[in-house]
Amino acid sequence: MKISWHHERQPHHDNLIRRVRTKLGTLRDECLQYFLLRYVERGFVVYSAMLSLGACLGTLTTAVDWTAFAVACGVDVSTLIFCLLFACSALCLVVTLAAAQEVPLRSKDRERERERAVDVARRWAVSGVCAVCRIPVMVGRALMHRARRGGVLGLALCLLAGLLTLLLEVVRWPFQFVKMYRSSPEALRRLFLADLASWTCLMGHGIFYTDFVAQAIYKGAPDADVGSEEASGYDEGARMGSWGLCFFSIVGFMYSTFAQEWIVGKVGEFTLMYPTNC
Repeated sequence: MKISWHHERQPHHDNLIRRVRTKLGTLRDECLQYFLLRYVERGFVVYSAMLSLGACLGTLTTAVDWTAFAVACGVDVSTLIFCLLFACSALCLVVTLAAAQEVPLRSKDRERERERAVDVARRWAVSGVCAVCRIPVMVGRALMHRARRGGVLGLALCLLAGLLTLLLEVVRWPFQFVKMYRSSPEALRRLFLADLASWTCLMGHGIFYTDFVAQAIYKGAPDADVGSEEASGYDEGARMGSWGLCFFSIVGFMYSTFAQEWIVGKVGEFTLMYPTNC
């Protein structure tokens, strides 16, 4: 009796184990998707915050009147602003190099990547460039053969091959972009067009806002004589417009750093993303 009871209950146990495994697999996939979305969201927050912070620093350099400080240093205002921007760029580069945590490739992977890069570069430099620029293939092969010999001539030929490769990329890029756009799904096309329109409006606002404030509000003229009232009004309007853009960047930085995660947690990602996707 015990044996028969065991055999009768065996299919039930198998179904139960199968359902438990299915639930565990679904839970695992949902957990992985959740952590992946959180990782992508965190990266987007950092990207938005750094973009707003960079815009804040860039507009702040044009919003401040550096005339007195430039006279005290004995340099021109444009030279002083260039030195400040160069120092900020160098500092950001040093911080990026110090904070980057990239896992180095193993020796075999490094050799494989190097061989692949050399093969691709050789194929582009010989076949692709010659086809686009209407140069015979034998000329490209002769360049690569002479480049292997070394010396000054080999270096010059390598530079020529690099210039031809760059020309190939410039010629091929529009065709590759159109091909990639046409082969993309409809949702990605709409998302690309929406992002393109939004970034175009944002960049147009950032570029022409200061000029609009300087000419329309402060009644200045960019081509006025130095020291005239119109030139002073244009400079003052450009600085006030830069202060407005700086305030806009500060608000974007504060939102990306502090308010975005709180708003998404209160409202929900679906409520925020559904109108955009529609």
